[in-house]
Amino acid sequence: MKKILRLFLPVAGFVLLLNACSSDIKDSGFIVFNGESYPLNYGMVEDYGTNDEITYRNYWIGIQSSQGDMPSHYITFELNSNNTAKIGEGTYVYKWYASDPGEFSSVKVAFDLEYDEYGEKIAGTVFNYMHVVEGTLVISKNGDYNKFEFNLTFEKENSTYTVTGEFSDVLHEEYFYY
Repeated sequence: MKKILRLFLPVAGFVLLLNACSSDIKDSGFIVFNGESYPLNYGMVEDYGTNDEITYRNYWIGIQSSQGDMPSHYITFELNSNNTAKIGEGTYVYKWYASDPGEFSSVKVAFDLEYDEYGEKIAGTVFNYMHVVEGTLVISKNGDYNKFEFNLTFEKENSTYTVTGEFSDVLHEEYFYY
């Protein structure tokens, strides 16, 4: 019996440790493209301040699959907040050139990206602002965080695509570029 316990206890401890570690990984959101759902786990924001007339505050927001310079999935956009002090709640409308509060622009969405050893993209699907037909972004409060829900229609190579998703987690203040 002692031999069985000596074998069983380390195995049970290892299984419990694996289970505890896996529960630390959470999905803060998702993005859906062509019926496939992709996880979004890391958000970033750059605050560009208010416009000259101080009618809105401008932000650059990036939400991606993981922290770092080479995410496999992401969405980025520029947001003209309907609030001059923070990211305001409400429904935002896509404009190719956003110049008013409550609008967003410069959208870029990517899926299934792969990179070479130099960090250059070698595979995947990317849509940018040139492909956006229409879109909405709903921002609401979810506890301590803003919740972003997006619904976008893209047109590329004579085909129409819908991209939907949501994200609710902290936005880290940092510079990013895609």
